[in-house]
Formats: sequence, C-alpha cells, structure tokens
Amino acid sequence: MTEILNLKNITEIAETIKTVGCTDEEKAETVKDIAAVKEALANSNGLGLAAPQIGINKQIIAIKFNDIIKMFINPVIKLKKNGSVKPETCLSLPGEEILIGRPEEITAVYYTEDLKYEDNKLLGPAARVFEQLVQILNGTIAGAYNLLTPEQIVEKFKTTGDLPIAYGLVSVVERDGSFADLSPEDLKDILDMYVRYNKVVYENVETLILQNEELTKRYKQFLFTEKALNGEVEIVNDELDRKMAASQKTAKRIAADMVKSNSAALNANRKQFLNKKRK
Repeated sequence: MTEILNLKNITEIAETIKTVGCTDEEKAETVKDIAAVKEALANSNGLGLAAPQIGINKQIIAIKFNDIIKMFINPVIKLKKNGSVKPETCLSLPGEEILIGRPEEITAVYYTEDLKYEDNKLLGPAARVFEQLVQILNGTIAGAYNLLTPEQIVEKFKTTGDLPIAYGLVSVVERDGSFADLSPEDLKDILDMYVRYNKVVYENVETLILQNEELTKRYKQFLFTEKALNGEVEIVNDELDRKMAASQKTAKRIAADMVKSNSAALNANRKQFLNKKRK
C-alpha cells in the first residue's frame, strides 16, 4: 500500500506531464504514476489526493465522486466563483483541521486519465478539493502558512510565484477540538477572527513585496491573474503604486514580531472559543 506523506511544507512545483509526442517509456511511467495516486486515494478516507503527497512530483490529482475516482492531469483553474470560508482537512496534515476560504464553483482545464483534453466545471466540495490539490501541485500546503513569517512567505513567492489570498486558521482537533463542533455564535466569532488574521498577514506580506521593484512587477501580474480567475479583467496600477510609496515610508515598522504577536493573540482567542464546550 502506498504511504501518504505528512507534509508541513512543500518546496517544489510539481512537474508537468508530457501529453503529446510521448515515447512508450514515458507513457508507461505516466500510467504507473496515475495508478499509484488512484490506489492511494482509494485506500484512504480522503476526498482527494495530489501526487506529491505520495512522493511523486508530478501534476496529477485524484478526486472521489461517490464510488468513482476521477483523475486530473496537468490541471489548471480558469475561473473561480462564490467563495466561502469552511473547515477542511488534508491527508498530509493528519489530526489537523483548517478553516479557509475557497471557491464553491470553478472552471478547470486538464487531461483525463487517457490523456484526453477536457474543460469542465466543478461545484461545491469538488471545487474546494480541486483548488486545495492544485495548490499542493503549485507548492503550497494550506496549513503551512500559519507557521511562516511574512518574510518566509515572500521568499516562497519568489520561488513559486504563488501567493494564496486566503490563509487558513489551523485547529489540532485532538487538543483544540473541531471547528464543526462550534455553536453558530462561536463560529461567527472565529470567522471574524479569520478575516482579521488574513488582513494582518496579507498587509505585511504585501508591504514587504512592494519594497522590491522586481517583486512588485510579479505581484501586479499575480493580482491580475487572480482578478481574471474571479471574472474580473481590469487592474488599477495607480492604487498599487500608491501603496508602494506608502509602504516605503513605513518599511521600518514592518517586522516579524508584529505578526507573531497578532497571531499569538488570535490563536489564544481561537483556543478560548474552541474550549468553551469543554467547560
């Protein structure tokens, strides 16, 4: 049985699979890798799995649809809509639950298990799992961002060019309890905290990026891509330029301990809410 790896972080972008003009040897290797991912998901209790989670650094993901496992090769998200914040799990983060924002509808292009091109729409849980797995292929484990300082996130952006807009709040279920067990009132408090947490982290990451001219260019491209994915086609460069000028004046105020203190406070509040049921 193929082992699913515990991954606190991923450092590489998965390799694109050759789909045209393949040699017999390349085809055989792809078939073998696809079978390994499918088997690992079939023997798990998860809804989806990406190849890097079993040590195969290839652009392959698998998702369960009832009793059927569908394979997606070289998947790319073209459009995403109707985002919502919900708890999720990851097979590579056992015992942890992540509260994170994801789209409830996506349009994606990919190759099938038979290396046939498809353009399809996924809804609800399938859309959320699809984005989660594509992030893994692009070098991101959602929960890992809770462990990184803004400087480390910027370094990751330099390497992968990816900067998820939403960061997850992680609960260690055995110790802290599950987000799903919260009352509606406590869940609302947690969601409000999630928004504040993202605002603190994202503003500090953005400020660091905008101090570097080359990174700022890449960041503008990233924001344009995000807007395109969400059905928007325009980007206002003047606003970014204004932010960059303001950021340069306040750069000395940006330090990792600021985010650490905010994160510590948020984490303490989160634990307080999660522990209410036990009192």
